[in-house]
Amino acid sequence: MARWCDAVSVGKQGRVTQWLEYLADNEEGRGSNPRMPTQYREDEEVKTVTVAFDVDGTMVRSVARVQGPNELEANEDVRNLMRILHGFKNVRIILWSGSGELWARQAARLAHIEHWVHQYATKTDKSIRADITIDDMEDMSMGAFNLIVGPNEE
Repeated sequence: MARWCDAVSVGKQGRVTQWLEYLADNEEGRGSNPRMPTQYREDEEVKTVTVAFDVDGTMVRSVARVQGPNELEANEDVRNLMRILHGFKNVRIILWSGSGELWARQAARLAHIEHWVHQYATKTDKSIRADITIDDMEDMSMGAFNLIVGPNEE
């Protein structure tokens, strides 16, 4: 009968053998090998990651219509990114706008994302500290990491 590690490709077989030897030698099984996945201890706090999404040009965009005024619609790619990030336990989502907190709330309703947003803010609020910002303007670097939304391509 073949063992499960016999089915692993030759390039990875050495690594599997190392893992099996390590597990056989280490009764705890986790935490002491730097290549092993770590487990949080009960006394450690998981860091909350704050992600701030911009409204205009990022979460919503203006769409020119042949007849009538321009309309706003949600940027589905950014909306889906927010939905995915909301699923993480340690992510806090802020929706902010240079046009103010009220506009951020209205845009959230327009894009049907109110249930994913933890806080609304004005972009100029200096009390807001974001780990990651998502914006359409390259000169906005308000977070530790700044992701710039590319041009709208249909």
